[in-house]
Amino acid sequence: MLNYLLGYLFRNIMQRSQWISVLTGVIAVILGVGYLILVQVLDWRGGEMLPAPIDLSFLF
Repeated sequence: MLNYLLGYLFRNIMQRSQWISVLTGVIAVILGVGYLILVQVLDWRGGEMLPAPIDLSFLF
């Protein structure tokens, strides 16, 4: 009886942990794809990287 109960509990815990791991993986993939889309949009908006201007006003 105890063995059956422990087996049942273990199976349910494993099923729950598997669903949690799948859900975590799906969230990670969504965040990764969202990040890649964000980078592409920001790069498309103005991909030219210019250096900051040098302030030489202290010389004049």
